[in-house]
This record gives sequence, structure tokens and C-alpha cells, in this order.
Amino acid sequence: MIKGTDIIKRILHSTKEKRDGTVEEIYKYEFNLDFWNKQKKPLNIIWDEIHLVANSRDSQSKLNKCMSRFLSLGRRITGSDDSGYGHFIFIAQASRTIDVNIRDLCNEVRYHIMYWISECKNCHRGRWVTSEIKEIESCIYCGSWKLLRKNFMVKVFKFHDFINYQKWYEGWGKFYFEKLWITDIEKYFSHYNTHQIEGIFDDFV
Repeated sequence: MIKGTDIIKRILHSTKEKRDGTVEEIYKYEFNLDFWNKQKKPLNIIWDEIHLVANSRDSQSKLNKCMSRFLSLGRRITGSDDSGYGHFIFIAQASRTIDVNIRDLCNEVRYHIMYWISECKNCHRGRWVTSEIKEIESCIYCGSWKLLRKNFMVKVFKFHDFINYQKWYEGWGKFYFEKLWITDIEKYFSHYNTHQIEGIFDDFV
């Protein structure tokens, strides 16, 4: 389990005496490179909901600056061996929520669209739905709320950087270098398991 102190070190910088005679400790925050240098390489680091710790609205915070350094040292952190380099992957629901410094450091952006069939258990009629639209809550044919989701597929667009992704997303043309379909995604659903990391930086903010 990753802890906040594995990424950020809180170091006592100085002390200040207050008017009431008490002493206030002043800390500075640094990226904990020592911890990552000790890990066996190569590393594959996948961080979901990255905007929770690297938010575009708070780019000058101590936490954001440490996370920017974390990413800027990505190749050094993930390392390599004879099989190749490790990977540093950040996942977010909306790109605009991610700190601009982290967006600029990305050397590949992937945009995923989920497709599935929403089938009514009552009338057995269905229709294709995507993650780009609001999910259907009831059958459009009979009004039943008993819907079954099945036949999941994912369409993936790959971009060399965030600028090309943004141009494509805004409708300026074909800026992706590859498009592919993942049609066997349901095989992996039962293996999906992650650790909840929300709140690991509460002591630093």
C-alpha cells in the first residue's frame, strides 16, 4: 500500500516563536526520490483520479509542485531493464482538471470511449450506449427500469501529446496516430481491483 510519505517528505525547516510564547514548527515539502530509487526496476505506476492530487485550479500548491516533480522524473523512477522501460500512467475523467505542468510532460495521451448494449429485461429490446452520453435509466421502448448492460467494447484514440489530443477533441481534424478497438474487455472485469488512496495526502494540505 502506497503512503503519502512515499511520495512527499515533510522536513522541519525552521521554528518561529509566537506572541503567546509557544513555538510553531515550519515545514517544507520535498518529493521523496530516495524511496523510489530503492524500488526494483522497471516499475509500472498507474494512478487513477490524478486530479485529486494534481488539480489545475491549484497548480502552485506545495502538493502540486511535488507531483509535478514526481512526473518530471518519470523515466528515472520507472527505470528499465533488458525487457524495456517501465510505464507511468495517469487516469482522469476530464483532462481540464489536471495540472497544466503534468499535461505538458505527457509523451502520450489516450482517449477511451466505452460502448455497450443496454437491454431491457422486460421487453428484451436493446440499444447501443456510449460513455459520451448520459446513461439511460429506463427502457426507451417500454419504460421498464430493469436494464442489463452487456457486450462491452472500448474505442481507444492515441495521441503523441496533449496538444494533438486537444486539437482533435475540439474538432480540428484527425490528430491521433492510432485508433483501435478493445473487444474482450469483459474478460478483465473480474480481475479489476485497486487500493483506495483517497486522503493519503491529508497531512500535507
